[in-house]
Amino acid sequence: MPQENATSLNTLWILAVAAAAFAIGVATSDAVRDTVFDIRDVIMAYKGGNIPHALTELPSQAQLIYPSAFAAMPVVPPENVANVTSIFIPPGFTMESLRERPFHIYHPDFMDILGPSPTLTLIADSGTNPLFHEAVVWYPPTDEVFFAQSAGPLAAGTGLKKSSLILKISLAEAMAVSNERDAIGKVQVHTVPTEPTVINPNGGTNYKGTILFTGEGMGPNIAPALFAVNPIPPYNTTGEYYISTQIFIGHCNFNRMSSFQVLVNNYFGRQFNSLNDVAVNFRNKHIYFTDTVYGYLQDFRPRPGLPNHVYRLDPLTKAVTVVADEFVNCNGITFSHDGRYAYITDTGAGKAFRGYDNAGASTM
Repeated sequence: MPQENATSLNTLWILAVAAAAFAIGVATSDAVRDTVFDIRDVIMAYKGGNIPHALTELPSQAQLIYPSAFAAMPVVPPENVANVTSIFIPPGFTMESLRERPFHIYHPDFMDILGPSPTLTLIADSGTNPLFHEAVVWYPPTDEVFFAQSAGPLAAGTGLKKSSLILKISLAEAMAVSNERDAIGKVQVHTVPTEPTVINPNGGTNYKGTILFTGEGMGPNIAPALFAVNPIPPYNTTGEYYISTQIFIGHCNFNRMSSFQVLVNNYFGRQFNSLNDVAVNFRNKHIYFTDTVYGYLQDFRPRPGLPNHVYRLDPLTKAVTVVADEFVNCNGITFSHDGRYAYITDTGAGKAFRGYDNAGASTM
């Protein structure tokens, strides 16, 4: 997901928990409903007539949006109207109709992800303070969902003078109100007091009973770092890791255990720019993370000292390796189910306090 913010737009930030999905709402207008084809026609067009029974009806909160409806438009607005900051409303739709049904289907394969009855519920609203920003991690043993506040926005006052927060909710509480569209105040949001503090957390993922959080750093003297956080009290960020005392060609002998507050905080003695997101590849068990310049663009980190890279951390040897470059701003990262592919977003169009570059990267 492009995940960075531009606080100058005073964007309304919300946390919306759905049954396995976060989305923005949408639905067809009456005028469009009269011209919409049966979903079976769409599936036949895409899949050559192979129509699974489960896909013959739309979920109540979902709608089809046909690419043919906007392939050729009577009027295409100029760049100052339609750009990276605007919301695309297809012809025949309105913002209200788009919010009415929050799940948009541009291709029938999306139905496999949605399932038969997806719902979208607004459970918290923090106004212009992006309290619910990134690092969404479900921790199964406690059935809680963790997430991080954004660092840098003026409304939050986070970044340079105080760290952004890690928060959590009970998934059971959220699911109990999943049949409602507006359930603000019915799900309690808890602050997670990590010790030592994860400085300006941004991305997160599960890892061997802990949650890995990327910390963006603060100012010139607090370097960005990768933290392993205990998901239950006392939420300590100190872990024990094996350190090699004997290294031979092709063989390592790990026989000494030491404690660290972070897993990694430098690349051959150089500070990272501002670590953004993290994922674990289950095939090789290595940790992959992205490094961007958003701390600098939001005025809480110094000028970048490294290119924007995707890195790999070997948990045993602690070796850090650059595995991908040529990104403008590598952002979110995750892996395919078989671990063969990494999916990485490039949000180069977003320049935070410096606005947007409409010709910048907005890709995966």
